[in-house]
This record gives sequence, structure tokens and C-alpha cells, in this order.
Amino acid sequence: MKFEGIVEGTFLRRPNRFIAHCLVEGKEIVAHVPNTGRLKEILVEGNRAILLHRPSPHRKTAYSLIGAYKKEDNGKETLIYFHSHNANDVIEEALRNKKIPSLTSRKDFQWTREKEYKNSHGKSRFDFHFSYTEGKEKKEGYIEIKGVTLVEGKKALFPDAPTERGARHLEHLSQAKEEGKRAIVLFLIQLQGPKTFHPNRKRDPFFGEMYDAAKKAGVEIWAYDSKVTENSIELGKELPVE
Repeated sequence: MKFEGIVEGTFLRRPNRFIAHCLVEGKEIVAHVPNTGRLKEILVEGNRAILLHRPSPHRKTAYSLIGAYKKEDNGKETLIYFHSHNANDVIEEALRNKKIPSLTSRKDFQWTREKEYKNSHGKSRFDFHFSYTEGKEKKEGYIEIKGVTLVEGKKALFPDAPTERGARHLEHLSQAKEEGKRAIVLFLIQLQGPKTFHPNRKRDPFFGEMYDAAKKAGVEIWAYDSKVTENSIELGKELPVE
């Protein structure tokens, strides 16, 4: 997917989860941050920032901070996107263009976004519901997408902060699997460089427990990196998972 209205700036500070101050063309501006995660390894004062400039009378600010360049120990910079909703858009584009053949090669494969799942234990809203025909039988399942921005060495890690919602999604995917549906959690690493994916047990031990339980229940755990430029992001290659 390509972005229109990209401008480059310099990150200054983030007074709360929702806004950041950046320098754009010598002027300090306030930008919306479409990700409530920590992002402390990325949003460091002085780092180059990638912003969307979309003025609108319905917006409090004309800018959204959607990515930044993380400075590595070797002096190089790595571009990382962190717009929460972009991860879902990237996967939908990949499904439309048949870039995930283990799903899209299926007969009569179809999908919808934002599907509610309910059972006696509660409810979740998964990012995708899909169906296809296998033999004479109709199959269906769910996909939950998790955008990954935290990297240590060559390892991509999720989450970067405790996430009760993420743990609940894994629990409900396990329950959907027990009901006979396919259940997939797809970790989209929104950069290039990592070689493997791992749950971040140190930051969120409970999420790690739910990850193990989901794997044991038969939930499919996938990880992909992304091909990124300053005005685009698209699905990259599949990576090994822990």
C-alpha cells in the first residue's frame, strides 16, 4: 500500500500516548500518534520521523506520525512503521493479490474484515473472518493481526508493553479452534531486518502463557516481515516463529 501526503520531520517528544511534537520544515507541529504502544525504542528525540499530512476540518491536527527511523548500534537507520490500522490494510492487500497462497489458493476463498466472535466465555472482534471450500465441505476461520515494531538484534518481539486485549484474542482463537474452525494469529513485523519472531515473555509474561496455550490448542502462528519505503509498506516474507 502506498501513502499520499508523506512528509519527513524530526521527532521531538511525546507528551502522551496520542500526540507527538515534531519539527517539520523548521516549524514545531503536533501530530496524532495512531499507536498507543510504548515505542520508546523508536521515538527518540532527534530521530527522523515519517508523517502523513492530511489537513481536514474534522481533525485536531493535520499530521499523523506513522513511522520513524531507529538508529542502530552500527550507525545505520532502520525505517519502522507503527500505524496500528495499516497492518490490517497490508494483510487485506496481500489477500486480494493472493500473496498468502496457503489461504488464497483455496477454492472459493473469501474474507471479510472486523468479524465479531462470541461464545459462552465472552466475545472478541477479530480482524478477519474467512471461508473456503475443501472437497464438499465449507470451512471457515479467523485471523487476528498484530503489528510488531520491537526488535532486539535479529529477533522481532511482541508485545512492547503488557496487552490484556492481545492475550484475550489468543484465548478466544484457541476456543474457536476447539469449535472446529481455523484460527490464525499473524504477527506483521513492520520493517525489514529481523530473522525470527518471539513472544515478549519478559515484557508480558501472561501474553507468553496465552501464546503457549494457543499453540498447544492448534492455533496457527504466522509471522511476516514487511517491505518498506518512505511512502509504502507491503507484505514481505514469512519468518520462523518460536
